[in-house]
Amino acid sequence: MRLQWGHDLRKILSEYHSVLVSYESEDYRKASELGTQLDLMLNLEEAEQRALWEVADRLFKTHDKDKRIAMDKELMAAGRLVLKKEWKTIKAEQRGLDPSR
Repeated sequence: MRLQWGHDLRKILSEYHSVLVSYESEDYRKASELGTQLDLMLNLEEAEQRALWEVADRLFKTHDKDKRIAMDKELMAAGRLVLKKEWKTIKAEQRGLDPSR
């Protein structure tokens, strides 16, 4: 299930990113839907996931296209941290190790 979660997160995040960096007013509903999916996927009690959500939410609330584009690296970096942590957890679980270590 973790592997599927990571795959789904990557897909939603990439689509969210794509819509928001080229955002036009008619894209609002799609961006909102993707943001809701992202929100429901993330556990805001985990620091990395909370940081990702905060960047994604700020991006959604930023109306200036150039400012949204400038936030690109921050969103991608936050997403990579979440995915990297999940990948480490998956590998640890596959080896029968405690993923919290």
